[in-house]
Amino acid sequence: MEPSLQREGNLRLVSQTQRGWPFDYRAAIASVDEAIAAANDSDIRGYGPVQIFISLPPDDPDPATWDLQVGRACLGIPRIRAPLSIEDYHGLVAIHVPHLGPVRDLHRSHRLVADHARAQGARLRPYWRVRLQRQATPDGQGMVTTDVSVFTDR
Repeated sequence: MEPSLQREGNLRLVSQTQRGWPFDYRAAIASVDEAIAAANDSDIRGYGPVQIFISLPPDDPDPATWDLQVGRACLGIPRIRAPLSIEDYHGLVAIHVPHLGPVRDLHRSHRLVADHARAQGARLRPYWRVRLQRQATPDGQGMVTTDVSVFTDR
């Protein structure tokens, strides 16, 4: 499948640090959501798909060695306490591709989109993303889809 470009604008990511795969992303994101709720006296909540930001390109293809930020987008200015952190990403332009293989092959999807971006003359930002999104199937069941994105300065 061909990588595609998407202008995503700004993102405020509330996340917690996770050292490598494997990990239970459902438990990690539930922990993030609970900590957001506990840290605020307003109704600020995380929304959207689970987003996993990886701070550097995967020099080591073993996902167990990667430093991850697991979280979701939020609106407003939440008061964050440890173990959560908040990052603002501005002017995001993503080149992404669906990832159809196992976790151990994420570095291949990263290489595919990074090479595509460089071939287009783009300069890559030093982080990339794995997004996990729940999608409904025609029979009413749900499945998690995965895409891998790199971000460029255009």
